[in-house]
This record gives sequence, C-alpha cells and structure tokens, in this order.
Amino acid sequence: MSTRASSDSTASRPGSPGHAPYPTALGSGILLLIALFFAYGLPLINNLIPGSATVAAGTRIPLGQGASYTTVEGWSLELAKTKPNETSALTLEGSELVFTTAPWEASRDELVARTKTLFEGAALLHAYSDETPFRTTSGLEGVTYTIQGATLEGRVWVILLPDRKAGLVARLRSIPGTLAPALRDATAMVNSLTVEAAQP
Repeated sequence: MSTRASSDSTASRPGSPGHAPYPTALGSGILLLIALFFAYGLPLINNLIPGSATVAAGTRIPLGQGASYTTVEGWSLELAKTKPNETSALTLEGSELVFTTAPWEASRDELVARTKTLFEGAALLHAYSDETPFRTTSGLEGVTYTIQGATLEGRVWVILLPDRKAGLVARLRSIPGTLAPALRDATAMVNSLTVEAAQP
C-alpha cells in the first residue's frame, strides 16, 4: 500500500517520468511573437496613424493671415494638431511649440489677457512674469511672457497684425530639463516670422 502511494506521488512530481512536461515551447513562441510585434508590427502601425513628420531645417511654414516662419533642425510637425493656414504644432524631446493665427479686432493687451485665460483654464499654466516687448528680424513687434505649471514651463509670444485685423500667438511648453534648448530654437523660429502686406 505504501509502495503504491509512494509511486503515485513520484509520478505526479514535476520532472518525473509520469508528469507532462512544462509547455516551454509554447511560452517561448508567445514571447517571440510579442517581441516581433514590438520590433516590427508596432512601428508599422505608428507609421500608418498620423502622428509626426520630420521637417527639414529652413522650411518655410505658412500660418495663415499672411504669416509664415522658418523651421530649425530637429523639430517635427505634429500632424494631428496642425491645421493649414491656422495652426502649426511642432515637437522636440519633451517640448511643444504651437503657432496660431486668428482674426482679432481688439487690442494687443486684450489678446494677451485672452491667452492667459485660455492657458490657465485649459492647461493649468500660470503667467509668472510681466510682458516684455520684443521685435522680430522682419520688424514685427509684440510682447512675451513666461508660463509655469506643476509639470510644465515655457514662454508665450503675442503679436498683433493690425493690417489684417488678426493676432498671432506662439506658445512653447516644455517638461523640466528640456526648456533651455527648446527656448533657444523657439526664439529663433519666432524671430523668423514674417507677414505679407495685406492686399487692399
């Protein structure tokens, strides 16, 4: 009796002759399929879904209202957020720069106040500096101020286009540690802004 019980116990232990082997081949196959998916399948899916597109440095990007700017090296267009003749969104390693143009007939001060209201309400970003005047290479004049949030920091540039009864806003947001190089590039792109004269 004890001999049979001992025999049954031995047969049921893993690795004993009477025990079915572990499905190691099946497990290895599944792991291989998962690895192949992440290596080849996921990038293919990402390429099929509109995401970002690399833009060569020196490319002139139209913004609408006669405005345009020149890209710098390393930034990519965010296709989902970019709207022809209205919004141009770019990204670079934890930073996002968005240019927007829109009709605007009120003053520049009112446009600045409007941007602060929008950013503080939608993005939980707060202005933490006074507006500072700036002038682009082509002679466009505006004001700029810094913004700060719990996990983001950045800068906003606001330009009034009185000849076109429109406004232009550029907004840079960066995660901590990425602002300095992003701000350098963003400032260069803002400085490259030009606006064609409105047709009578």
